Amino acid sequence: DDHSTPKRRQSMASKYAATYQIPPAFPQILKDFAREVLRNQPPNIYEYGAHYFTQLLEQQQQEGEQLRQVLESLFQQADVDGNGFLDHKEFYALLKSAQLGLSEVQIRLLMSEADEDANGRISYAEFVPAALDLIASVHANLDRYGRMEDAREYVHGLHRDEFLALIHSKFVEADAAQQGQVPRAAARQVLDDGELGLTRHEVNLLMAEMDDNGDGLISYKEFVGHVYPLLVDLHASRMLGLPNNEEEVRAVLMQAFQMYDPKQEGVISPQQLQKALQGADIGLPSVHIHTLMGIVPFDAPEIHYAQFAAHISAPVMAIIAGDPLNGDPAEMVAGMDRPTMQENLASLFSSRDPEGSGLLPWHEFRDAVCALPLSEPQQNMLLSLGAANAAEPADPAAGEEEQEMEVIYLGVVRRGFDVLASSSRLGIAVDAPV
Repeated sequence: DDHSTPKRRQSMASKYAATYQIPPAFPQILKDFAREVLRNQPPNIYEYGAHYFTQLLEQQQQEGEQLRQVLESLFQQADVDGNGFLDHKEFYALLKSAQLGLSEVQIRLLMSEADEDANGRISYAEFVPAALDLIASVHANLDRYGRMEDAREYVHGLHRDEFLALIHSKFVEADAAQQGQVPRAAARQVLDDGELGLTRHEVNLLMAEMDDNGDGLISYKEFVGHVYPLLVDLHASRMLGLPNNEEEVRAVLMQAFQMYDPKQEGVISPQQLQKALQGADIGLPSVHIHTLMGIVPFDAPEIHYAQFAAHISAPVMAIIAGDPLNGDPAEMVAGMDRPTMQENLASLFSSRDPEGSGLLPWHEFRDAVCALPLSEPQQNMLLSLGAANAAEPADPAAGEEEQEMEVIYLGVVRRGFDVLASSSRLGIAVDAPV
């Protein structure tokens, strides 16, 4: 009911409120405490427990402060010019020599916490606090961490070969001179591209692994071959901060959606829903985002996002977990293969663009999509893809309601088939009547 009271909407949202997981080290902490209780037989277990855990906290804080001082001292020694920055090679060599008791995979995980600046440098003042938390977590779970293996054939809902072909194609697009190498800044843009769905940690890890040989250029043909095992190692750590089950997925999605709902009314627009999925940083490639958007009417003024979060939590968790989903993408969509659909979409959109600008006003684009022999969910998927390929507004100072969005339809021609073909893999029904 669109006239639901705020109280009712709040109760719906609270159903998917954030859940708090027991830290992996907590059972061992309780075992240690129980052992000390049996050993000392305190007359007042409550007072003893308060004293025990206070001392434990003080000890951990002291150890953390000592580790912080060690790290900062090492970094300052390596920072010859004293500018507060190190490059990736310097950072990696430092962590290797610091004798922190970390494996190669764990050092890479630490590197994934490091956000570089435009010059490819890392500020160790920003890195140290995050590194302390991660090192403490690794040490607390060292046995469990070291035994983890992950032989996944899928990352971000894409098969290994699909993912590598896609990332290679993105590098080729960025390599205007077709020399097999791109500047470091261009490589960062490739990895940040929403089509890959890489999280911040993954991008940082891959950037740290890139070798520019001192000339600022990345040879991507060699690099792409190393990408997949690096990502598998990172996911095997289980310490990326990604959801571990459907309930956690719903909690993360609700937090992302609520950022667009300051009044906490429980509804946002489909465009805001799409942007929230893109910004959630949980590893969703854009092709899957647009497919998931097929279950909501894209022209609706508002969507109850708690219901949407509950509906998509299962396929999103499957994507995060590296599950094989529901097989390979469909080879035919609405009776068309990829070349046929691309040709039909290009002809349809260009017929409404007599000037050949490559742009269509939103109402023209929407009408064209709704004229296609597709189901309503499939049309919603293409509308979502079109909104993601919107051109920059002609007058940035004007409000959104004052100017109509224009769609760069070539992006829909290029990726429309992939979005529609992905629906069977994610279990999104497409047989609803138009």
